[in-house]
Amino acid sequence: MTDRRTIKTWTARIYLGFGGSPWLTVPLNFDALEFALCEFCGREGLCVSVSPVAYVYPGGSEPGASVMLINYPRFPDHLPDETPGLRSKAERLAELLRVRFNQKQVSVVFDDETVTIGEFDE
Repeated sequence: MTDRRTIKTWTARIYLGFGGSPWLTVPLNFDALEFALCEFCGREGLCVSVSPVAYVYPGGSEPGASVMLINYPRFPDHLPDETPGLRSKAERLAELLRVRFNQKQVSVVFDDETVTIGEFDE
């Protein structure tokens, strides 16, 4: 018989650019990105998917990636209220990717807000 598991729905998407930036020193390399994600997910018990993305903005464009996090029933977050723990994991992963791929900023889109993490020119 097939089992069925459910868990509270929660998602976040991390947006990471890979080009068109003078501070970029690591070239677009999905193998390196996948390796970084595997390390983090193994340590944190997290499930993600990753997709290539083309960013288009005034004055240019650049390649990048979108990393989707879900509260996956196979690797559920076991906190009494899953949201704070998962949000923290998403932001820690975003910061790890920002540093690992030498990006000035990275954005995390949650269901209720968008957080940009990094260095800002004032």
